[in-house]
Amino acid sequence: HNGRTYLFSRDRVYEVWRHDNLQQKTSFYINEMFPKGPRTVSVAYTNARSGVTVLIERTNVYRFRWNRDKKHFHLARKSPQQLSKDINFIPHIGFQWSDDNQVLMKNNDFVIYDAYWNVPTFKGSKEDYFRNLPNDMIGMTLKTQTLLIVYTASNTVQVYDTKKHRIVQEYPIETNKLVGCINE
Repeated sequence: HNGRTYLFSRDRVYEVWRHDNLQQKTSFYINEMFPKGPRTVSVAYTNARSGVTVLIERTNVYRFRWNRDKKHFHLARKSPQQLSKDINFIPHIGFQWSDDNQVLMKNNDFVIYDAYWNVPTFKGSKEDYFRNLPNDMIGMTLKTQTLLIVYTASNTVQVYDTKKHRIVQEYPIETNKLVGCINE
């Protein structure tokens, strides 16, 4: 909702954008960019429809909104809160799927998650619903309704086809080099 991409690593958040057709990057401590937020995150994603950025630190859920006038993030109402007790794992990744559902996942377990109400609306097995997604994925962005860009801990960027349920392209790339080409 502000045209910028955010990448999280340990206690840092990296902001990436283009200005006058030139790549721009900057780095902040997470709780500088997201006031009253966590020091570190295990899950971070933005709901593209509502514009809410969800940060999860173990079992603490923080929801942030972008204030266009003040040009900064602010903590949303009813936030932070404890992750619902109905979720029986500590999520390692969160993302918005091609059907707009928000997904929290750890290993083979996942839930469709409603961050506003803090409830899982569906539970399942990754292999039953998200076949062939890499086990070491650390991030995902929606490219089109059928193509997702998947980032892995093994330094690859993969293109996942949601209709074919498989990786259709894979590129080896180190994260620090990837940051240089995001938002192009």
